[in-house]
Amino acid sequence: MPQQLEYQLNTGRRQRSVYILLAVFAVCLLAGTVAGDIARRSVHDTSAAEAESDVDLSVNVASVISLTTNATNGTLSIPIAPLADGASGSNDLTVSVHTNNQTGYKLTMSSSVADTALTHQVETTQKIPSTVNTLEAPAALTNNTWGYSTWTGEQSTSSTTFSRIPAVSAPDTLRTTSAISDPTDTTLTFGARVNTEKPSGTYTNTVVFSATSNYVPPFIPYMQDFTQAKCNAMSDGETRELRDQRDDTVYRVKKMVDGNCWMVDNLALDLTGSYSGKPTWGTAPVTVSGSTCQQRPSTSRKQQHRQPRTNP
Repeated sequence: MPQQLEYQLNTGRRQRSVYILLAVFAVCLLAGTVAGDIARRSVHDTSAAEAESDVDLSVNVASVISLTTNATNGTLSIPIAPLADGASGSNDLTVSVHTNNQTGYKLTMSSSVADTALTHQVETTQKIPSTVNTLEAPAALTNNTWGYSTWTGEQSTSSTTFSRIPAVSAPDTLRTTSAISDPTDTTLTFGARVNTEKPSGTYTNTVVFSATSNYVPPFIPYMQDFTQAKCNAMSDGETRELRDQRDDTVYRVKKMVDGNCWMVDNLALDLTGSYSGKPTWGTAPVTVSGSTCQQRPSTSRKQQHRQPRTNP
């Protein structure tokens, strides 16, 4: 009896040991399966394909220009009480111009028509002609003439000398700027001198002010900013202009059938100057910001000669 009980106890222990071993094996098998799945996913992730592309974004800001005057309802009045030997009158007009144009603007003025005289509104044959004095040589007005004078800074160039009114075909240039600036004012003085020979009434003419933005040369990108992606985006045979930021020299770059972009103009950089990163002259590619902007090898025909054949 004791032996049978001991056998049963030993048998029970062995069964429990087997169960424990089977459970441990199952846990290890499960852990191994999960680890293998994670490893497979990791290998898959590291082998994923990648692609990239450069996209140049641009915002185009248009050039705008505005012109205003301080004339009341577009009219500048010059009241004159004439005398037998003549009397003068004048009034100031300020023209304001504003533009965001990079190279500034040009302001001009002329009569709206070829006739530069002031014409009586009723008796149209009665006129007050423009003075004949030029802008470069203004002079005092004679009786029954009119004209204008320009200002420099805060003062009129002369309160007694005037220039002729330009015809529409040949306007006077009043101001020229070369860069963006805050609104600028140009002040003119219009004057007339009249005696009692002229009938009373209103004499009129129309002057036209024109503000024109100056020409802006097209933007040429720096060759130092030319990348491989920009070369790849070009079509075979396409040519572009690039500017060297060291001396602003413009070169042509052409995409050849080999897929590379080559300089088709000789490098004209003054190597005696103090430039950083002087290029090496030769036929090797000139690397520009990681691109393959290359200088094509040039071979002179004079150097391509055959060796003379010697007779045995």
